[in-house]
Parts: sequence; structure tokens; C-alpha cells
Amino acid sequence: MRALIASAATGIIAAVIAVVVALSVTGDADTQPINDTTASVQQVQVPAVTGEDEPDAQATQSAPADQAPDQATAQAEPSRQPVAATPAETTEVQEPEGGLPQISPLAGFNPAQLFVDVGPSVVAIEAGLSGGSGFFIDTEGRVVTNYHVVQGGADLVVVDIDGRRSPAQILGFDSANDLAVLQVDVTLVTVRPVPLANSDAIHVGEPVVAIGNPFGLQTSLTTGVVSAIERTRPGLEVGGRPQRGLIQTDAAINPGNSGGVLLNAAGEVIGVTASVESPVRGSVGVGFAIPSNTVARSLPAMIGGDTIQHPWIGITAGGNAGEAPTVGSVVAGGPADQGGLRAGDTLLSADGQPLASFETLAEFLFDKNVGDVVRFEVDRNGDTVTVDVTLGAWPD
Repeated sequence: MRALIASAATGIIAAVIAVVVALSVTGDADTQPINDTTASVQQVQVPAVTGEDEPDAQATQSAPADQAPDQATAQAEPSRQPVAATPAETTEVQEPEGGLPQISPLAGFNPAQLFVDVGPSVVAIEAGLSGGSGFFIDTEGRVVTNYHVVQGGADLVVVDIDGRRSPAQILGFDSANDLAVLQVDVTLVTVRPVPLANSDAIHVGEPVVAIGNPFGLQTSLTTGVVSAIERTRPGLEVGGRPQRGLIQTDAAINPGNSGGVLLNAAGEVIGVTASVESPVRGSVGVGFAIPSNTVARSLPAMIGGDTIQHPWIGITAGGNAGEAPTVGSVVAGGPADQGGLRAGDTLLSADGQPLASFETLAEFLFDKNVGDVVRFEVDRNGDTVTVDVTLGAWPD
């Protein structure tokens, strides 16, 4: 009897057939510099091995049995009619102690629909032998882009998604923040503005879309997440004002994306794609965007053609990172020198606000204006002294 049972079990085990999962990869490497490949996986259920006969297992299907495959595909296809950008639905998971509520970031995230809605707002910018991207900020034909895209300003042309072209002129710029505003002829191109979001409301991990013209490939879309916020990068000029508050993303950003949009799930601009950190000429998943709130702050002055200045103290950092800021050196004739700050002074507070590091000092100065007077409380060789400094403008 035992031999008979063992023989039956052996026969059942031998009847189990290995399931082969086929991966279908598409893409033409000869014509596309960067290929988007998609794997198609069909899941198959394998019956459990028992001593009794089991009913035949049915393959798991991606659509109900009463729905044709073409119907399922049609349901997934995005609307081709532009729709107004509305906040994406989010699902609250929990509220951590002492923090903001956690959300499900992928709820309502539809890159295909975002492309339909916002793609026409993004333009290509031709600037002689170079170029980049930009986007319409209003119905008057004003285009926001990076300053480094249009620096020099000769023979600028804006090209919309349909290939229509218009000469462009620079209305104004904020070189320290790498921003510029162009004016085009609204009768020559299709103007569709895209709204700015509140970039202070973004969170690390939320999904984003970048749209621009990498390597001249017009209106290309990539996806990713917000990888980090409040990043600091060197300025455009050596020794110039650093760029602070930048958004880091792993959405692919390449040469030609400069001046394009970084969108949230609602189709609003949270940043202007500007630069990458990469050992090669291309994306390795570390890109940076200028926050939309920085754009909003400088926009009226840029449209008006005003010269935008940013406050400057005229000191270099000393001491160790993460410690209260210590003055390494003072620029001769600069605001700090005129106010009486000295090398070796430790800055304890500014207008009564404690200063934990040079980064907190930079954040404090961000909302100040040239000509404002700041009262510093300073530790000088063990004595606490007060120094008033009138802020100057960052030198060109």
C-alpha cells in the first residue's frame, strides 16, 4: 500500500509543467538615442501538488473575461481634450506623531493626461547654435526660461508644440536665480499658459513629470519623484551667489531640458528644470529645478524689465559646517566691513533670530532686500557685541 501511494505521488509531481514567462521588449535603438522599453508579463497560476485531483487552473487575465482586449486598452487611453488642472486626489494613510500626515503620492497621477494638458504650454527656444526649453506663464505671450539659455539674447526664436515660430525678446532676467522672461508675438504661436504651484507645499517622494526638449527632441516627457528639497548649488558665475532652495528629482533631465517644467500630479509647475549633477553629458538621476515660488517672487520685476538685486553681506565662512557661523574673512569695503564685523566673529543671531549655521543665515537673508539694516549679535573673543550691517547688492 505504501509503495502504491508513493508511486501515485511521484506521478502527480511529474505532471507539474514549468511555466515560461515571456518578456516582450520593444524599442528601436537605431533611431532613438534613449529608448523606453516596456516589459509585458503574463501571470500564470500553478496548481498546488496534492494527493487528490485538482480542477484545471486558469491563467490570470488583465481584463474581465467578458471584455475584449481592445475595450480594455481604450479604457486606459487618456483623454485628448485638455482639461483644467485640478489638485490630485490623495489618500491619507496616517498622521505621524509631531509631523505632517503621510499621503499616498501616486493617487491620481496620470503622466499621459498631464502630457495632453500641459505639453502645449512647453516651447522650444532657439538661441543661435544652442537652445533649451520654456513655458507660457500667461496669455500675453510671456515665456519663462533659464537665464543661461538666452544669455546673450541674439536671434531668439520660440517654437510651439505644432512647430509655429515667433521671434522673441528678453523682457527681463534674474541672473542670480538663473531665470528670464521672454515676449513672443501671440499671433504667430499658440499660447496656452500653465499655472504655478506653491512649491513650499511639495514633499519628498511625491511623483513629478518633467517636460522639455532634451537634445533637441521637442516636447519629451519623463517621470520621477521629488528626491530632496532645499538643495544648494553653485551659482552660474564662479564666486557668484549660490542657488538655494532647489528641488532635486530623479526625473531624467538632459541638455535641452533647461527652462522646461517640473510638474506635480495636478499639472501645476513646481519648478523650472535647470541643471544636473552628472559625470557624463546626460542624466544619471540627479537633476535640479528652481522652485516655482522663486519664479513667482521675481516674475513681476522681470516682466517690468527691472534690475533684480539680491542682498549681500560680504563675508566668507569660517569654522566648521553645522556650527554657528563664524566669519572667515571680510571683503574690504563691503557691507560687513563698513558695519564693523571682523574675521573670527561668531554670528549668534540676526534681528533676534538665532543662527545655527551659514545655511540659516542664507535663509534669513533670502527674504531681505538691498538696503535693509540687520542687527547681528556677535561673540567676539568671549564678549557679546552688537553690529548693525546695511545690506548691499551682490556684485556682478
